[in-house]
Amino acid sequence: MGRTSELSGTSTKVEAERRPPPALEHTDGQFSKRYP
Repeated sequence: MGRTSELSGTSTKVEAERRPPPALEHTDGQFSKRYP
């Protein structure tokens, strides 16, 4: 069971890195406006 938990955590991290939440995209847009 311990191994399964570790694999689950890794999968979640990979998914987050593959497609970041919209919040990150919004922040990126603000950065572009601040530093064009």
